[in-house]
Amino acid sequence: MGDETRVQMREAKKGAEAIGNILERYLVRILGPLGRRIQTATPTGRILALSGVVVAIISIVIILFTSLKFDIAQPRWLTVKKKTVNVRSKPSVRGKIVTKVYKGRKVKRLTSTKNWHKVRTRGKTGWIAKTMVGGNRSLIMVYEMKGFGILFLVGIGLFVAGILQRRS
Repeated sequence: MGDETRVQMREAKKGAEAIGNILERYLVRILGPLGRRIQTATPTGRILALSGVVVAIISIVIILFTSLKFDIAQPRWLTVKKKTVNVRSKPSVRGKIVTKVYKGRKVKRLTSTKNWHKVRTRGKTGWIAKTMVGGNRSLIMVYEMKGFGILFLVGIGLFVAGILQRRS
């Protein structure tokens, strides 16, 4: 290697150390008591522990964006909001009126389309416009196993291995 290459390598190493020191300083502050445990570790242990924290954080972000799916569940029971609502034979205002339901009455939702709910009430099945009824929706969160949990555990393992390395 030439002298110029050695100088560039030395400067790059200094820059990496500076970035590492800044990262360490802020991560140690954020982690509180765990950060103080990192500070008592050997230099190698600090690198392991901080790498573990970074890997764990990255894995959590990946899990949130790729493995978790959120959906809004339609309510099973709907409450009629208007004074009188027609239950129709098809999801259209042109559908034949099967029965009528009144404000406050509960109807069982069977399925839904964009603007209509198929419902059952008093033994009859038909369609009600979504604007005529209301119900409590619930948030459903599904975790799909994609292997990123293992990445999180690797991060935790690196962290633990790092803080176990104590200065003598």
